[in-house]
Amino acid sequence: MIGSMWQLYCIAVFLLISPVELETIVVHTNSLPCDVEENKTDKVKIVCHNLDRLDRLQTLTQDVQQLTIINGTFVEDGSLTLPPFPELEHVIFKRSFLNFLSNSNPWPANLTKLSSITFEACWSSTKGHKSGFLYELSFSSENFELLPALKTLNFYNNTLSGVHSVHLLKKLEHKNIEGGTVFCNCSDEWYRSWVEVNPHFSKETLCYVNSSFLIIACTTFKNIPVQTLMETKKITEELCPPNCHCSVTGFQMNKKEPFVRVNCSNLGLKEMPEQIPPITTSIEFVKNELQNINALFINPNYKNVKHAFLSNNKIEEIDEEHFLDFVHRKEEIVLFLENNQLRKLPIAVLEYIVKKNSDKYIWLLRLAGNPWDCVDCSFIRVVQTLLNQEGKFNVEFQRIRCDVTNQPVILVDVDEKCPVRKPLDTIDYLNMAVALVFIIFLANFLHNVYNYRTYNRLPWIMICRHRKEQL
Repeated sequence: MIGSMWQLYCIAVFLLISPVELETIVVHTNSLPCDVEENKTDKVKIVCHNLDRLDRLQTLTQDVQQLTIINGTFVEDGSLTLPPFPELEHVIFKRSFLNFLSNSNPWPANLTKLSSITFEACWSSTKGHKSGFLYELSFSSENFELLPALKTLNFYNNTLSGVHSVHLLKKLEHKNIEGGTVFCNCSDEWYRSWVEVNPHFSKETLCYVNSSFLIIACTTFKNIPVQTLMETKKITEELCPPNCHCSVTGFQMNKKEPFVRVNCSNLGLKEMPEQIPPITTSIEFVKNELQNINALFINPNYKNVKHAFLSNNKIEEIDEEHFLDFVHRKEEIVLFLENNQLRKLPIAVLEYIVKKNSDKYIWLLRLAGNPWDCVDCSFIRVVQTLLNQEGKFNVEFQRIRCDVTNQPVILVDVDEKCPVRKPLDTIDYLNMAVALVFIIFLANFLHNVYNYRTYNRLPWIMICRHRKEQL
């Protein structure tokens, strides 16, 4: 008897000194697919599976502090508001369809302690996609306006289609986006909305592109880390020249290098800006007063530029040495020089482009609207060769005209204007040698006749023969 009482006493002491967090009682409710975990301080964690109505949770204890909902399916109707649990601090949704996030507010006003909400692998809409279905999650500040204690939003392995009305979200202390994907595009609004929210993106969070955007240039954001895109956009904006517009329009699919465009058109520029983002790949300096474009060739900030749109300026000439070095360093060049004051382009550059043009090398030149010099036959020949390379140059042939005659350069009859001399062959050289010998013989004969008539001297060969006969 004494032994039994001693055992009960030891068990009671053990229960009193055991850590609180290790003592939980799991209660399986009969009416709900939920498990309730209670500990000795009355802290309650509830885990529910396969719910379709939030108001069904009213029968649970009011002391719940953490609510986890797994595989829930909540469509928009009048039963999508959580019960007013006064002690609730954390809500976690896992693998759940949350259609109510688009238009309704599931949080009652008296959830005064709710400080953290987590969405893991959830979605609020389903869209058709070329590879199947795209399960997207979108939300707005209005979804959280009635939560005064909210400090943290966590998004784990979701496909976030966007953020709307960011005024409340930017006030939160912690906004974590880990794994999953985020819809990305090249608009300034997209970038600035995320800058305002200022979330923490993990390195594993990638961009995705909606199938409806496949027709525009932004599709190359696919599978680019969002963190990388945000950093690239930040550098681009910080180094953008005054009054210009700079944007990141995508990334190369293979090399993962950004496409960065700098647009300084219609600004009356007389010189190209010294400072542009060094990752710039495309410049648009259209309708300015540029006369010199050497910065494109020698300024290190322009070293990655492949597309240069310089139409409607006052460019008169291009330095041959710098231009040739530029094309040597590039496998792809798009150069728009329309409506300038160019009369010639360096022949060595054009010959190099003609020679290297292939599937690996891509050069697109727009040359229309310049007063081209059609007197220089060497220049016209190489320009025509350049224009005649089928499938390589998309130029308006009829608008590339000669200065004086206004004739399209492609139609100039160079063979008639500047006939090509046939190269000499072996017979020609033999004929020239015979002609030379004949001329020498004739000159010698005339010289001998002159000496005979003037000095009565016979040619030395006759003198030798006469002496031989005398002997």
